[in-house]
Amino acid sequence: INLSNSLLSQSAMGTNCCCGSWTQLFFPNLDFEDGPDPPPGGFIVYGTGAVFGGWTVTRATIDHVEATHAGLGNGNPNGASNFVDLHGSPGFGAISYKLNNLKPGASYRIEFWTAQNGGNHSSTGTLKIAGGAWLNESWTVSISGAVLWFKVSYMFMAMSDMADMEFSSVGDLAYAGTLIDDIAIFECPGDTEAPKVVNEPMDEEYSCIENVPKAAKLDVTDDCDLYPIIKFTEKVNKKDECETVIERKWEI
Repeated sequence: INLSNSLLSQSAMGTNCCCGSWTQLFFPNLDFEDGPDPPPGGFIVYGTGAVFGGWTVTRATIDHVEATHAGLGNGNPNGASNFVDLHGSPGFGAISYKLNNLKPGASYRIEFWTAQNGGNHSSTGTLKIAGGAWLNESWTVSISGAVLWFKVSYMFMAMSDMADMEFSSVGDLAYAGTLIDDIAIFECPGDTEAPKVVNEPMDEEYSCIENVPKAAKLDVTDDCDLYPIIKFTEKVNKKDECETVIERKWEI
């Protein structure tokens, strides 16, 4: 009896940064401070197709707002600075930004600060990465930016080296919607080290099939996966009356 044992391992890829540390990436104008400055206490309206500081308006209109306008920047813990109202004057708008030099298989975390333009109203913002294929999340704001901004954080995995990041919003007022500012993107290196098998089985030969032991329960460790998934298959091939081959495979 020939007992053939083989292992197939692959690296785990998850959204938690367990194989290194988060590193903030630099992308220009994620804080909306570049490009033409809005007038003091005012804002600039951009329509579909317009480009400002690396951002492109992809729907309706948006407002690029100066920090002190209506006091809406006062509630930002990072300090009042230029921001974007995703509802233009008027319009349920959207803006897109090209992310490049990403690493396929790596995990990313995106953080940003958000609020509502004015009280007694609410709006729902949406963030999509790669058209929603990598990330598609929404959140609702109802507290005025003059009172409080709050931080939102999402994670995604890159499937190629570039993708579009799009923010959009809808709500009960076409001219006062979701505010966004101070966007930051962090990268975590992907898992490139295969799992380790402590008790890797070896090929063996037996004279009687009754002596063939049951398949071993593997002891597997992995730096990035506390509970690796193990798939086991067994095939029995009786070549003739005197020879049988049992092939066991573990996929981790």
